[in-house]
Amino acid sequence: MVKSESEPKLTLWQKAFVRDLEWRKDELRSVVFWLIAAFSLSIGSILGVLGLRGLPCLIVYFVGVVVAPSMYWSNFLGIDEQDFGGKMEILNDSIGSGAAMFMLSWRLEKMSDQEAMHVTLVKYESGLGVPGIMAPQISNSVEISAAPNGGQIVRQTFDNNRPGSKQTGELSANSAATVLNLVTQLTALPVTSKHGGPDVFGANTVVLVRQGKQVVWGYNPGAGCCAGPDAETEFTVSSDHKAQFAEIVSSIYQAGETAL
Repeated sequence: MVKSESEPKLTLWQKAFVRDLEWRKDELRSVVFWLIAAFSLSIGSILGVLGLRGLPCLIVYFVGVVVAPSMYWSNFLGIDEQDFGGKMEILNDSIGSGAAMFMLSWRLEKMSDQEAMHVTLVKYESGLGVPGIMAPQISNSVEISAAPNGGQIVRQTFDNNRPGSKQTGELSANSAATVLNLVTQLTALPVTSKHGGPDVFGANTVVLVRQGKQVVWGYNPGAGCCAGPDAETEFTVSSDHKAQFAEIVSSIYQAGETAL
């Protein structure tokens, strides 16, 4: 009769060493997964703050909030129930933190959008409007969104008051700063709260300045419409104001043209 050899028994020190080794392997994998999650969430937050929304931002958030924690969750097999519950609690906290970071980046993005100054210039040709019958002929329009770190410009031409070609470009930080400075000068000029009056500045240009949805400054003369000899002028401007308005509008055009 052959006696079966019993499995070698490990000493207490050897058992402790094996447990410590397994624990270190598990913790090393955990550290790697959490680093992936943290890196992905950080990149996603940066993309959100910079305004780079869309598929790339969603991918990095998916990796940070779902993929990396799921890889970590795959290591739960083979552990006791108490440890499993503790690690599941950590996982829930991580997903909550990811959602919080997503909301923070979204709020920062909205704040940065509100800080941007939006300038709209509409150039029309004088003498072509008939009061109450025909609107003035629009030549072109320029829309500029300027923030401290840069901006965008969209230039639209018109043919017989119908949209024509469109050009878009990115403003540099210097050009955007120039536009913001010009807007500050523009808002210092007197302006009427009544729309449709005569073009007292004489620049054949409609101007609208807003921050977010709030209108900061606006000038909307009636040009040909409501600009006849009997039209009442709600406010008067000096020759200096006319020169300043023309120079500011021209400078805004020039600052935007550099990006096209």
